[in-house]
Amino acid sequence: DIGEAKDIERYASRLDLPVAIIDKRRYADNAKPVARQLVGDVTGKTALIIDDEIASGGTLIEAAKFCLERGARVVKAAAVHGVFSGSALERIEASPIESVLVTDSLPLGEEIAALGDPVRLRPAKIEQLSVAALFARAIEATRAAIEQGVPGVLGVHIEGPFLSAERKGAHDSRKFRKLD
Repeated sequence: DIGEAKDIERYASRLDLPVAIIDKRRYADNAKPVARQLVGDVTGKTALIIDDEIASGGTLIEAAKFCLERGARVVKAAAVHGVFSGSALERIEASPIESVLVTDSLPLGEEIAALGDPVRLRPAKIEQLSVAALFARAIEATRAAIEQGVPGVLGVHIEGPFLSAERKGAHDSRKFRKLD
């Protein structure tokens, strides 16, 4: 949507891809969003709808239909968090969306887990990408920062006097150099 235009433009530029953005509005606090216009061209293209989370799937499905009505050949989706509340999975399966990629930051739902193997029972259109390695790197970096201090993690050595309570507010003359 329009609010994410700057972020999406950075990714699209790095990937050398065109961008199309759906302008959607909510006309009341509890109203569902209404797609008003599409900024960009999706004619004959695969539209990839990206969002932070998919809850009920309603907004995603409406955005997919909006893109298809404006000439998109295929619609795919990606989101960080697949909440999939209520009948979201069934709605997505019945929608014109070809595929949905989400991370495993949340399980696919208690209903699926309760039935047995979540991989075997995963709806055909839903694919999960593991974030375990990303979380592990973040934990390792945090631990290293605590053990070595931030300068050590960044590979920087600090020389010179440190700020003390007496020098609070005064500029110190720290020298930074890259560690080998």
